[in-house]
Amino acid sequence: PENGLRVRLGYSVLTLTGNHTLTNQDAQFLSINPNGSDRDIIMPLESASQGSFFFISNPSSSNKLVIKDSSGSALSPAGEIGTEKQFFVVCDGTAWQVIAP
Repeated sequence: PENGLRVRLGYSVLTLTGNHTLTNQDAQFLSINPNGSDRDIIMPLESASQGSFFFISNPSSSNKLVIKDSSGSALSPAGEIGTEKQFFVVCDGTAWQVIAP
């Protein structure tokens, strides 16, 4: 792509012990277990992520994931992945957007 973005297609399962920052080299299909607490997921730098996307699943039955931009600010509209839910998160090069399936 024009911006030189290199992404890793694939699937990963993560069990968190704290908040987590994604990179564009992480698998694009993720099952992220918050593991006992609500957790923040910080997205990669927007200007380096045009065309990038992640499908994030939250398998937890008791905790949520909160998707935030690269500076740690909440997305607008809010990006909360509730218990046993999943979202697509896409970037247009200026902002990350959450798309609920």
